[in-house]
Amino acid sequence: FGRRSSPLSGQLHWLKPEPGTELLQQYRDRIAYDGHISDFNFPSLEPDDGFVTESSPGVFVNHHYFPSVLPRERHIFVTEIYQALYALGHPLLEYLLLYVGGSFSGLINAMFEWWRGENRDASIDGPLLETYLRRVLGPRHHLTALVCYMIQASELRRIASQYRPVAQESDFSAGHAYRLGDGSRLVRDIPDCPRMLDHLVDHPRQRMPLRLRRKRRNFLLQMAPGDRDNVRNFVVTDAVASVLESFRSPQKVSDFCRAFPGSTGYPAPSVEFLESLVSRRVLQPV
Repeated sequence: FGRRSSPLSGQLHWLKPEPGTELLQQYRDRIAYDGHISDFNFPSLEPDDGFVTESSPGVFVNHHYFPSVLPRERHIFVTEIYQALYALGHPLLEYLLLYVGGSFSGLINAMFEWWRGENRDASIDGPLLETYLRRVLGPRHHLTALVCYMIQASELRRIASQYRPVAQESDFSAGHAYRLGDGSRLVRDIPDCPRMLDHLVDHPRQRMPLRLRRKRRNFLLQMAPGDRDNVRNFVVTDAVASVLESFRSPQKVSDFCRAFPGSTGYPAPSVEFLESLVSRRVLQPV
């Protein structure tokens, strides 16, 4: 991960049973099934799909797996957490290893032992990585904030790559319910992560300057409809961040305006301001 060449792409996938291969011919009678969903199969659609899949390995061979010497749960953890780590990008991942693990394998081993001991029921994804860093480094550490920021940015890119933009109603009404848009993410009380990421690209393997770590802000991350690459960053005040925070869950504008001053201490924003958030797709109708 010290290589910065853009064409470099590291992928990690399951070795799945494949029809017509020598491995399947040799171990056909030993393949097993546990219902785990990977990038080689599909989730169930009907309640009895699991039974049908397990009882028909010749048809659903990619849903099965080869038993191995290492525990199955370790294979699952490594392949799943790799996707979350790789989404951070090479510069941040290299910087992360200066603080945690010392090496990529060391980080994976430490996270696996922690997950197996304390968080076995948690999903193996970006939020799990953030939880781990909060525990190891602390919630106020600048690296925890950087990882949180990049997890949100990578999630926006993932959504943009999989979904087409949906036409949004132009009529705004205080009686309608709205929520934070699919292409918007709010990250509160973090250092200037965009500038810190620029620093990592220009100065690899160097500790982050104090001037970049000290001041904390609120960021609105937004992916414009039809754009699959560029995440826009907006610095927002605490008052605006509180408005956006209120719409993480759907609610009517009229209900929001009544409850917002008492719950935050800020005056309710104008209806025109809320309408502008909808028109810019920061908020979207439910």
